Amino acid sequence: MITQSAQDIFFDVTSIVTTTTSVNCGTPVFNIVNNDVGKTAFDSDIFALDQSTPNVSKFTIGQTSNYLKGGQYKLVMQYYYSNAPGNMVTSNEFIVDVIDACDPHLGTYP
Repeated sequence: MITQSAQDIFFDVTSIVTTTTSVNCGTPVFNIVNNDVGKTAFDSDIFALDQSTPNVSKFTIGQTSNYLKGGQYKLVMQYYYSNAPGNMVTSNEFIVDVIDACDPHLGTYP
């Protein structure tokens, strides 16, 4: 958000993906990245992903005063195991609109 407080979205990783194998595939890796050709990292000036609590991820859409950061961000979630990165699962695209909450045009309709 531009000029508005940050918003946190919490994910319980175990409710998204379950493991039913006795093979040691390594540790689970969960990322959120841009949905572009290289699946590049998201803009860390706006977004943050905190995975410091086991099985819980906190995705933050931050606050900025940089109006150039406004716009549409097309993101995806990725999940894989550290010993098997080639078996990555990618979610459907989701879009985050970073808007100026003080823009008078947001509430004005013809």
